[in-house]
Amino acid sequence: GAEVTPNQLFRNDGPDAQGGWKFTPVTDECGCSLVGAGMGLALGDVDRDGRQDMYVTNMLWPPTHTDGEHLYRNLGWLVFE
Repeated sequence: GAEVTPNQLFRNDGPDAQGGWKFTPVTDECGCSLVGAGMGLALGDVDRDGRQDMYVTNMLWPPTHTDGEHLYRNLGWLVFE
Protein backbone atom coordinates (compact mmCIF):
# COMPACT_ATOMS: atom_id res chain seq x y z
CA GLY A 1 0.00 0.00 0.00
CA ALA A 2 0.92 3.63 -0.39
CA GLU A 3 2.24 5.64 2.51
CA VAL A 4 -0.23 8.30 3.63
CA THR A 5 1.31 11.43 5.15
CA PRO A 6 0.35 15.10 5.51
CA ASN A 7 1.16 17.43 2.61
CA GLN A 8 4.06 19.79 3.13
CA LEU A 9 4.67 23.26 1.70
CA PHE A 10 7.91 25.23 2.01
CA ARG A 11 8.49 28.93 1.32
CA ASN A 12 11.68 29.70 -0.65
CA ASP A 13 13.49 32.37 1.36
CA GLY A 14 16.37 32.64 -1.12
CA PRO A 15 20.10 32.12 -0.65
CA ASP A 16 21.55 31.40 2.77
CA ALA A 17 24.97 32.42 4.17
CA GLN A 18 26.57 29.11 3.10
CA GLY A 19 25.67 29.51 -0.58
CA GLY A 20 22.69 27.15 -0.44
CA TRP A 21 19.00 27.93 -0.25
CA LYS A 22 16.78 28.49 2.77
CA PHE A 23 13.31 26.92 2.78
CA THR A 24 10.88 27.56 5.64
CA PRO A 25 8.02 25.11 6.36
CA VAL A 26 4.68 26.96 6.09
CA THR A 27 2.28 24.01 5.83
CA ASP A 28 0.30 24.69 9.01
CA GLU A 29 -0.17 28.41 8.34
CA CYS A 30 -1.28 27.95 4.73
CA GLY A 31 -4.13 25.49 5.30
CA CYS A 32 -2.84 22.78 2.98
CA SER A 33 -1.78 20.02 5.38
CA LEU A 34 -4.47 17.49 4.52
CA VAL A 35 -3.34 13.88 4.87
CA GLY A 36 -3.19 11.96 1.63
CA ALA A 37 -1.12 9.96 -0.80
CA GLY A 38 -0.13 12.83 -3.07
CA MET A 39 1.97 11.97 -6.09
CA GLY A 40 1.90 15.09 -8.18
CA LEU A 41 1.43 18.83 -8.02
CA ALA A 42 0.13 21.20 -10.68
CA LEU A 43 0.19 24.98 -10.38
CA GLY A 44 -2.06 27.38 -12.23
CA ASP A 45 -4.45 30.27 -11.78
CA VAL A 46 -7.73 28.33 -12.02
CA ASP A 47 -9.93 31.20 -10.84
CA ARG A 48 -8.07 33.93 -12.79
CA ASP A 49 -7.38 36.11 -9.77
CA GLY A 50 -3.63 36.48 -10.45
CA ARG A 51 -2.54 34.01 -7.73
CA GLN A 52 -1.15 30.53 -8.36
CA ASP A 53 -3.47 27.78 -7.10
CA MET A 54 -2.33 24.18 -6.40
CA TYR A 55 -3.84 20.87 -7.46
CA VAL A 56 -2.48 17.78 -5.67
CA THR A 57 -3.08 14.40 -7.30
CA ASN A 58 -3.54 11.13 -5.42
CA MET A 59 -2.10 7.66 -5.99
CA LEU A 60 -4.69 5.68 -4.00
CA TRP A 61 -7.71 4.18 -5.73
CA PRO A 62 -10.52 4.59 -5.04
CA PRO A 63 -9.88 7.96 -3.38
CA THR A 64 -11.80 8.94 -0.26
CA HIS A 65 -12.64 12.40 1.06
CA THR A 66 -9.44 12.56 3.14
CA ASP A 67 -6.96 11.05 0.68
CA GLY A 68 -8.41 12.12 -2.66
CA GLU A 69 -7.21 14.80 -5.02
CA HIS A 70 -7.36 18.38 -3.75
CA LEU A 71 -7.56 21.81 -5.31
CA TYR A 72 -6.08 24.48 -3.07
CA ARG A 73 -7.28 27.95 -4.09
CA ASN A 74 -4.74 30.64 -3.24
CA LEU A 75 -6.48 33.36 -1.21
CA GLY A 76 -3.32 35.46 -0.94
CA TRP A 77 -0.77 36.01 1.81
CA LEU A 78 0.13 32.27 1.73
CA VAL A 79 -3.39 31.13 2.67
CA PHE A 80 -5.10 28.35 0.71
CA GLU A 81 -8.68 27.07 0.74
